Amino acid sequence: MRYTEMCENIPVLFSGIVDGSKRIKQIVEDLRNFARREASDMTQSVDVNAVLKSAVTLLSNMLMKSTNHFSIDYGSPLPLLKGNSKGSSRSSLI
Repeated sequence: MRYTEMCENIPVLFSGIVDGSKRIKQIVEDLRNFARREASDMTQSVDVNAVLKSAVTLLSNMLMKSTNHFSIDYGSPLPLLKGNSKGSSRSSLI
């Protein structure tokens, strides 16, 4: 690869690395929250959109491989629900 080509491509490559790193960081944080085992306190206020966004982030790689037509519309404004978005292996809502 010529030097001029390399100078043009390196910023794009580094940008991809940074974006991928941020995505991995978010997935790890979501997995930590998902796997955390706490007592099931069903009195917490739960933002359904936030729970869905975390689920989509965790499943994004599988979704991209499975379909080209995935879309999601988040409700606005949704009331907070009583439940527990963390703790056991599944989110629970009342």
